[in-house]
Amino acid sequence: VGREGGLREVVWAVVGAAIPLGLLMAYHAHAFGNPWSTGYHSAATGAFAAKHAQGLLGLVGPSWSSFSTQLLNPGAGLVWWAPGMLLGMVGLGWMGLRGPNELTRRRGMTLLAVVLVGILVVVSLNFEGGWRVGPRYLVFVLPCMVPGLFYGLEHERRGVFLCAWGLCVGLGAVPNVLAGTLWPHLDLTHVGNPVGEVLLPLLQDGAEPYGPLGLAGVRRGTTWLSLLGAAAMLLM
Repeated sequence: VGREGGLREVVWAVVGAAIPLGLLMAYHAHAFGNPWSTGYHSAATGAFAAKHAQGLLGLVGPSWSSFSTQLLNPGAGLVWWAPGMLLGMVGLGWMGLRGPNELTRRRGMTLLAVVLVGILVVVSLNFEGGWRVGPRYLVFVLPCMVPGLFYGLEHERRGVFLCAWGLCVGLGAVPNVLAGTLWPHLDLTHVGNPVGEVLLPLLQDGAEPYGPLGLAGVRRGTTWLSLLGAAAMLLM
């Protein structure tokens, strides 16, 4: 892709972004009286309004507390709930440093920079995000890591990468499947380790989700079937 092709892509990207942005600004003007006002400026709950009033809608600057919450905390950190995506960053690093051509290397470094900037923005928040499963504020950077995953699986050391990928995805699948079937909105304010304090006790107590099997009269084993299904998908 030459300079002209790259410029054309940027123009089309700007045009594509301008359409939903214009609609969003029109909605803000109608709902809040100003295209630059958002729902965060009109929060009805005092605690929410106070948090969003600080900095830029709650962005106040990076802190260790926020970094730990979004990446390292077993309650909702990326390392615990989506460890496989971290390998995407490794793959992007390989792309940027060892890519077969200049275009691949440039794309790898660009995507890695986007991911790091996205993480920097998220760890600048002065709030953790309330009830949720996993680091929901980091979802928007996860697609940028996917090319790194594919590059790692095609790398000359793909055997090692594949083993690490399988291990990480397996570790992340267990808490996500349990949360998806047993208790999908975790209260991180009062629970430090939701897997050990909430999900595993529910599993041991025989808790089951509502679903087609329950309607068919199967009252036990739905969660275990979900775990086995996730394991089978990983092995395929």
